[in-house]
Amino acid sequence: MNYLNEGFGFLKPYRKTKWIKKRSLFVIAIMLVFSFRLFATTFGQTISIHVKDVPLIDVMRTIQNQTGHSYFLNGRELANLKVSAALNNADLKTTMSSLLKGKPASWSMKGKTIVIKKKNSSNSSLENSGNSSSNELSQQQISGKVTDDQGNPLRGVTVKVVGSSAATSTNENGEFQLNVPTEATTLSFSLLGFQVLEVPLNGQNTVNVSLMEGENDLEEVVVVGYGTQLKRDLTGAVSKVDGEALKNMPIRNATEGLQGQTSGVQVTSTGGSPGTPPAVRIRGIGTVNDNNPLYVVDGLPQSDIGWLNPNDIVSMEVLKDASATAIYGSRAANGVIMVTTAKGAQRSNELSNLISFDSYLGFQNPIKTYDMMNAKEFMEYKNLANINAGLNPYSLIKIKLMF
Repeated sequence: MNYLNEGFGFLKPYRKTKWIKKRSLFVIAIMLVFSFRLFATTFGQTISIHVKDVPLIDVMRTIQNQTGHSYFLNGRELANLKVSAALNNADLKTTMSSLLKGKPASWSMKGKTIVIKKKNSSNSSLENSGNSSSNELSQQQISGKVTDDQGNPLRGVTVKVVGSSAATSTNENGEFQLNVPTEATTLSFSLLGFQVLEVPLNGQNTVNVSLMEGENDLEEVVVVGYGTQLKRDLTGAVSKVDGEALKNMPIRNATEGLQGQTSGVQVTSTGGSPGTPPAVRIRGIGTVNDNNPLYVVDGLPQSDIGWLNPNDIVSMEVLKDASATAIYGSRAANGVIMVTTAKGAQRSNELSNLISFDSYLGFQNPIKTYDMMNAKEFMEYKNLANINAGLNPYSLIKIKLMF
């Protein structure tokens, strides 16, 4: 007869199957015992709390200290939820049920973590989605075409619902389509270089409009090397400083007014002496030797404008790139500053006189002064040095005769 050694003695073949079944039942029983112990550990721990109108997060910290369970609150609103309870030696299930009774919150266990969340969160999500769906259904589609005063289609016109974020733009044919709320009353049409137009809907589904050209900052006149140009026709890099801005600055030199007013222009002080002109650098250092820009005052090239009264300046244009400074050749290698000064104007009353006065006063004093020698004291000091060096000193009689 064959025997099988399983580590528990010798078993006969016909008893092998019966022994395996008994061992499987034994393992299952042990697993059930551990599961019940884990359940008892989770819900069988006692909790004692006495709180009234206390934030839920503070109560959960107390429960964590007594049971060792961590917690998770979904949202600040739940953390500040006021709860009350008076319990002695209660289990976790009773404690949580008592705390959240009548509150818009529910709890569950995820491992050893207590998870608390709002009730009916899914329902509110469904309500929100339903509201959004109803909003979509409460819209109407508006279409139309935008042209200029000559009847040509305009591309890129912004079409917007006044008082709403709904907006679109026209295509290359000037056509547009826009879904607008049913309560919308006015459409706004805007394009750079044209006047803004607002059109009431009045229940229309098709809106065709014509935009008129409007004046804007592109009509501003800018002084360049060859004269003046409109800003919309200008392709070079030009910055402009208005003369009114210079009048409000406490500056001694006209070039100091460029500091912080134009991009790519650096104005630094070269010394502390009164009247020292600042150093102006346009887009950094461009040449090896002289790095100062060229100044052109009313068409006349100048090397410096320190003599110019800032109050007489109408505008200053800084020409930065090669295309704007080509007319002046190598002198404009470091940029050009075009200065336009004020000109006389005829007044309505020929007999009236206009007198303007402006002054600027400054003081400069040394912080510390030193006690210096006069001529006689210096000669006596020098005489003592010659004696110490073995040289012939000056005669004291000569020194006295001189002074």
